[in-house]
Amino acid sequence: MPLIFAELSKFRYVPTFISDDERREMNEANEDIEWKISKVLEDNGILYREIDLICKNLATAFQAIMENAGRRANNMCAVVLSTLAKEKFGDPLKLKDLASYYGVKAKELGIKLHKTQTE
Repeated sequence: MPLIFAELSKFRYVPTFISDDERREMNEANEDIEWKISKVLEDNGILYREIDLICKNLATAFQAIMENAGRRANNMCAVVLSTLAKEKFGDPLKLKDLASYYGVKAKELGIKLHKTQTE
């Protein structure tokens, strides 16, 4: 596992707004990681019948870890935002107050409101 994680640590997120050359270079580097992980499996005597099991289980575990990390980060932000909103609008925090404030800010920012939000 440490050798696989060492290769995964080289993965780079490919941003949307970069040049085609940069995107191609980053995608090629990320694809190279796949080949190196395949070589790690080969060099460590993984049996043919174990390949899918090992890779799928690792992928599932990694996906769960990343989703949970994202959820934790979002929850932390939600607590902060909720606390700030309660300080501004009072506790208990009412959706009507937030929606009204959103309408004001949306107009300031040029965000088009849905017809149900302008009634």
